[in-house]
Amino acid sequence: MSAPIIIRRVSNRTPGNPADEPESARHSPSPARNPMNKVIHVRGLVRPFTLGQLKEILGRTGKLVENEFWIDNIKSHCLVMYETEEAAQKTRQALHGTRWPHSNPKTLRVDYGSLDELNHHRGIITDKPPEIKREIKQEPSRRERKDSERDRRTSDKGVREVRRKEEPKKEHIREWDRDKIRQKSRSRSRDRRRSRSVERRRRERSRERKRKAEEKKVEEEEPPAKMLDDLFRKTKAVPCIYWLPLTEAQITVKEAEKEKERQKRQQLRDKRRKEMEEAEAAERKQRERQREERRKRERDIRDSRRSRSRDRRR
Repeated sequence: MSAPIIIRRVSNRTPGNPADEPESARHSPSPARNPMNKVIHVRGLVRPFTLGQLKEILGRTGKLVENEFWIDNIKSHCLVMYETEEAAQKTRQALHGTRWPHSNPKTLRVDYGSLDELNHHRGIITDKPPEIKREIKQEPSRRERKDSERDRRTSDKGVREVRRKEEPKKEHIREWDRDKIRQKSRSRSRDRRRSRSVERRRRERSRERKRKAEEKKVEEEEPPAKMLDDLFRKTKAVPCIYWLPLTEAQITVKEAEKEKERQKRQQLRDKRRKEMEEAEAAERKQRERQREERRKRERDIRDSRRSRSRDRRR
């Protein structure tokens, strides 16, 4: 038996690949929209890259605050907090308008964020219930003690209501559930818009029905239009031909026109007949002239023959 063949596959990818250098911007970076602070908001990120490579790029211009970092689940934008504002400013100047990684078709948009925004994305609530101060007097009277006891109960009740309202806010929301909540809110807004559009179409249809009913009422009030059978006569054969008899004036005009046409045709016939007669007379005369000439030639021929015969006899 032949020795087994061992195939080893060598991969160039290592877990600690260094991050690519960001491509410099073609134009000078635009001014920041938000006031300068320690939090930086980076937008326009496109995979593939690792969190280690991203933190390495962000940590080149300053030291990051530990556990003060957030990135969305599709790695399109992130929030990071530096120890000083100078480090955040240097990071914005170094990354704003650049292209990183090299396969990213977009340019990075870096601006200042806020700690509240960072805590909101991380699911941390920083609001605290209002503190209630109590004033205690030395040796209060009985009425004052009753009033203070009533105020304390009311204040305790208010604190409990505030805590009850804030308890669902303090509940930690997981990153993958936050997108579901946003999608539900978007679906509710779409449903509201759809219901408004349905109501608008219903109102338009009701207005259209009213308008058609009014037009139909006006048409019913108008006198009925006359039909063709009322205005014309028609033949019994199918398809029917509609016609009208002529009036006396129209008959007179038609007769006069017919008489004129008849006279004109008669004149043309007479003229044509006369021309034909003249042509026949001319042709007859021509034939008579040709006949006379032929007879004369024949006589001349006979006379010449007779004279020749006499000459021979002599």
